[in-house]
Amino acid sequence: MRISRLLVSVLLGFGTIVSVLSAQTPQVFGYVDVAETLAFHPLMAKMSVKEGRFDLSALGDGAPKNRDQARQELESKREQLLKRKQTANKGIDDLDKSFQEDLRGIADLQARLNALPPTARTPLLNEYNRKKGIIDRKYWKRRSDLQEELKLVDYNLEEMKQENEVLHLTNMEETQKAFKLMLDDVYQAIDAVAEHYKVSFVFNSSFSLDRSAQGKSISPENTMAQFFGMTLEGTPDDILYKHGKEGRPPMFMGLRYWTGAQRWAYRNCYDPRLDKMFIKGGVNMTPAVVDFVYQKYKVDSIHSQVIQKFLEYEARNY
Repeated sequence: MRISRLLVSVLLGFGTIVSVLSAQTPQVFGYVDVAETLAFHPLMAKMSVKEGRFDLSALGDGAPKNRDQARQELESKREQLLKRKQTANKGIDDLDKSFQEDLRGIADLQARLNALPPTARTPLLNEYNRKKGIIDRKYWKRRSDLQEELKLVDYNLEEMKQENEVLHLTNMEETQKAFKLMLDDVYQAIDAVAEHYKVSFVFNSSFSLDRSAQGKSISPENTMAQFFGMTLEGTPDDILYKHGKEGRPPMFMGLRYWTGAQRWAYRNCYDPRLDKMFIKGGVNMTPAVVDFVYQKYKVDSIHSQVIQKFLEYEARNY
């Protein structure tokens, strides 16, 4: 019975799509390149592409007044890491000394072994190898652990050094806030434009965006910072396609370059709206499909209801 009701609801969903398509004008769906729209947002002019972070002014009134607390926290962590490094180095020195003492502890056994003819060494050699093996295993295991500790501490110290160098920019949490502010603007604009054109379904043409920056040594320039800082003169065609002063390339090339640098600019943007494929409208069949599968495998209703609620939340909020 539940499966029958489900099939009816799915068919009704398709019927709704057909009726919507019939009632609308020929332009029944639209698309938006969210990534490109975001690239031209005024706040993108405040991004440092090399670090993938923003000038603090991008946060507006929410920008921190200073970084004193952050600097103090970094310095405190740095002091703790330096103490750990000192402790690990001392541990290695102490371990080396202990290792030499342990070897001296079996020196008499080794001397006795060397004094025996080869044919008579086997019992004493087995005892020596057993004791030597215990000493070696204890030493190298502990030494390996201490060396791993040193590597981890050095890695964290380097990370902190890099973090200290970008304290004038947004941290990762603040970077997400800046992207959220811009994507809020973009999605608000999408709603307004879709209503104006009476578009019932909108999808994101940049849903397959690649956010993995290629080549850490490569850092594209922020063309938007130059663009919004310019005083533009002439017609749009002249501004776009004519060479600038002192032989500078046409602005068209700079804008094309900027839109091609998205994998660098967005590598720290975790907001799912950036590459969400379906933006507005349509029938989300995912909950019904999942419920259909759960019925087939006789999953109890409460598990199904929990997943349905989760999927509803995801569809509503992302």
